[in-house]
Order: sequence, then structure tokens, then C-alpha cells
Amino acid sequence: TISGRGYIKRQPVASYRRQHRGGKGIIGHVTREEDAVEHLLVANTHDWALFFTNRGRVFSSKVHHIPDASRQAKGIPIINLEGVQVESGEVPMATITLANFKPGTYLVMATRKGVIKKTPLEQFEKVRSSGIIAILIDESDELAWVDASSGHDDVIIATAQGKIARFGEDEMRPTGRVARGVIGIRLARVGDYVVGMSVVQPDADLLVLTETGYGKRVRLSEFRSMHRGSQGVRLISLEGRKTGAVAAVQQVRETDEELMLISAGGQVIRTETQSINRYSPGARGVI
Repeated sequence: TISGRGYIKRQPVASYRRQHRGGKGIIGHVTREEDAVEHLLVANTHDWALFFTNRGRVFSSKVHHIPDASRQAKGIPIINLEGVQVESGEVPMATITLANFKPGTYLVMATRKGVIKKTPLEQFEKVRSSGIIAILIDESDELAWVDASSGHDDVIIATAQGKIARFGEDEMRPTGRVARGVIGIRLARVGDYVVGMSVVQPDADLLVLTETGYGKRVRLSEFRSMHRGSQGVRLISLEGRKTGAVAAVQQVRETDEELMLISAGGQVIRTETQSINRYSPGARGVI
């Protein structure tokens, strides 16, 4: 797990027991004031972890270099990890874990303002401790999501105001690390921003979660592929204070898959994916 202020730790998945949807959860991370858990990843100890910062730089470390800690422990700052030297004002935003850097794979990156690009994975194999540039970022924007692709996949981008765009990644040509990227989704409303980007997995559902804890699954087949740069279509029906904005989106599968949700206060719920019902894009979902 990685917190908003950049504290990182690892622990066995078995330390979280399974619960029913709608439960209260357990404490999974003791947070300092305003330091909520931002990322939860499942990885093997021999994998590589690539840490991408809000300013578009990337650092790398082996997973086994991350300290093993209890559920209640805070962990250590990512900047104290071997091979990570971030600058002031720079925050690790996206982390992916990889077994290797085989050619033919790409990393797709997206920013809060809907800019997207893809770069061949092998360009990230040799990362020096001072980091390397992954994407050029406008001053008012920040890098927030990274995912691996085959070069021929579809990509989805979802926003806080409940919009989603799906398009083929062949609509963006591969570019080198020192490039800016192109428009993935146009933000129609003032104050809207991207809350998630990922490469579409076959037969997957999209889990949508709002700020007050409403959620649902939607079949990704409900969203047809459009041209890159559209304003997207409706993903969920939002109801003001009752639901809040969209907080997160995550692709899930029904087959024996489990889900972990973490609140800003550090409560963790582990539940079965299929306990969360499927609804249409126009529905609100359930707690």
C-alpha cells in the first residue's frame, strides 16, 4: 500500500480476512492526519516496481526492497527506498509492478486533465536513481495513471463527473519518453477531472465507486469504442451530496475475484467482486 503522502509498505494478502459487501471493514493502515491510502497493489517479491510522479518522472525498485510491515504500521517514505530520489513538491502518483521489460509491450500514461500517451516498455528498463522523464507535463496538470498494453488494446478514461470515454490505443502513435501526449478525453464541465485510466481487459466489468461509498459494476461491453478526444458518455448517475463525485474506477472480473476497498480514514474492506451487483450506466448503484 502507498499513502497520499508517499508512505509505502508491503504485507501478506492473507492479513486481510474476507467480509460481506456493506460491512465496516478493518484498520489496514494507520494514517497521519490527511494521509489517506492512495494505492493498493498485489505483487510478487521479485517483481520490479516503477514509481511515476506527478511531474512525469519515473523511478524503479525491486518489490523485496519495500519493507514488510504490520497492518497497523505506517511504512516508510517512498523517497527513502533504494533507487528513489524525488524532488520537493514531487509525489509518486502511479505505481505498476512488472516481472520483466519484454519488447512489444507499451506503457500508457494519463494525466488529470485527460492527456494520454504510450511509450515502449523497454525504454524504462534502465532507470537511474535520480529518475528519468516518462512524459512532459503542463505546469497546471499532473501525471496520475499508468497501465501496460499490447499496442492493440482499447483504453478507458473516467472522470469525477461520471463520464467515460473508450477508444482504441492505435489512435495514438508510440512516442518516446520526452514527449507530451495527446487529448484522450475532453473535459466538458468546469472542475471536472480524470479519476481513472486503464487498458481494457477482455470480458471485464468496471467497478465504479463514489465518494460516499456507493458502487456498482457495469459491463465494459456497454461502452462502444469511439474516437479519441470525445467528451465521453455517462458512466453512473450521480445525486449531489448523496453520492458525491466518482472517487475511483477499477476493472474487475467475476471469477473468484476479490476486492479491497480503503477509505480515507484507513478502513479496509475485503469482499467478493460478485457480491456487488451489475447495473446499467444510468444507475446509481448500492452502498
